[in-house]
Amino acid sequence: MDLSLLKSKFRGSMLGALIGDCTGSPYDDGDRLTSGVKLVLQKSFDKLEGPPFKAPVVRFTDDSAMTHSLAKSLVDRKELDVVDVAKKFVKRYYREPDRGYGMGVATVFQKLRGNKFTDVSSPPEEQFNGRGSWGNGGAMRVPPVALFSYDSYDKLLDTVRKVTRITHSHKVGIDGAILQ
Repeated sequence: MDLSLLKSKFRGSMLGALIGDCTGSPYDDGDRLTSGVKLVLQKSFDKLEGPPFKAPVVRFTDDSAMTHSLAKSLVDRKELDVVDVAKKFVKRYYREPDRGYGMGVATVFQKLRGNKFTDVSSPPEEQFNGRGSWGNGGAMRVPPVALFSYDSYDKLLDTVRKVTRITHSHKVGIDGAILQ
């Protein structure tokens, strides 16, 4: 594939993930519209009319913050370094804790910082009485992993598993990230 086309697809993928995060973030606090998905989408699209789209500024969430940190680590290191990814996640969390991080991941980050990243696997495994989190956090930040591993399915699976385990160690959470 042509390198410029590949770069364009990579940029589009990352931008699409960011736009999705920002568009969905107003609904991230648990408030659900009873009128259904059609109304939610219509209200979102209605906000895009006219300059400057008449919509309030929408901030990105913890999902985009961790996606960016993961992408930066993969680009900087040119390989997966789970300790570096964990450090970047934690640094970003403490710099911007108001991005909507859940209590489970906040606890993981506190423990990672406390053990100075000598053991990145135990804190997520200790969550929820030793069962680990099976939330969707791993799936939410998977775009840079797919781009990083675009030429190798085995590398993709391995990288998704390792990156997801930094915060979500339950098999369901890992499998969800793989499916994403």
